[in-house]
Amino acid sequence: MNDFIPSSAKGLEIGSGIGASKQYLKSDLTILISDNNENGWLDIRNLDARKIKNCDQLGLDFVIANNVIHHLAFPAEFIIKAFEVLPKDGKIIIQEIHTSLFCRIVLKLLRHEPFNEKANPFDISKPMSNQNDNWDANCSIPKLLFSDPIKFEQNFPGLKVSYYKYTETFLLLLSGGVTAKTWYPKLPRFLLEAIKRVDDLLCALAPDWFAFQMQLVIERTN
Repeated sequence: MNDFIPSSAKGLEIGSGIGASKQYLKSDLTILISDNNENGWLDIRNLDARKIKNCDQLGLDFVIANNVIHHLAFPAEFIIKAFEVLPKDGKIIIQEIHTSLFCRIVLKLLRHEPFNEKANPFDISKPMSNQNDNWDANCSIPKLLFSDPIKFEQNFPGLKVSYYKYTETFLLLLSGGVTAKTWYPKLPRFLLEAIKRVDDLLCALAPDWFAFQMQLVIERTN
């Protein structure tokens, strides 16, 4: 994400969880972390993604959504409203799940989070998940929204996916996750770095088979 954020910029992360982004983003940035709850470490509490317009006085340059889009009941509405609070050169920077074949198998085996490949996330009138449950999800939403840039631009006039990359296979499984309770081996860093090289190759050659994550940037077309 650091590659796409200018120096001294100000941004908002939605669905921040424990707020770990502040530990990894450039130190000269101003990062406001938020979530739809009252945890004390948050800069902005009880922020519903559908009401991001309430942040239009913060002077934001970018918005971060890190593995949160697939939890939003109205993801398309969030994208539209986020750009209402961003300047002309503002952007949304996203890290998300990609329901490749291997990913869907793992989700089924571990019974972790649901997916529905037939959903239509471009329909802003229908919720994609339970809007009263922050942990409900449809893990296929990011793939359906972002994997076809032409379809994205047709449904979001004036916006484009300016960067898109598939990442992570075994590395994600070895991270331990957030809420998953399945055992996993805790490997030393040098082995994880070797596994990352394998993941990069798999994701480059056959993303729809192996990639578990996607990275993308959304900007205005002009």
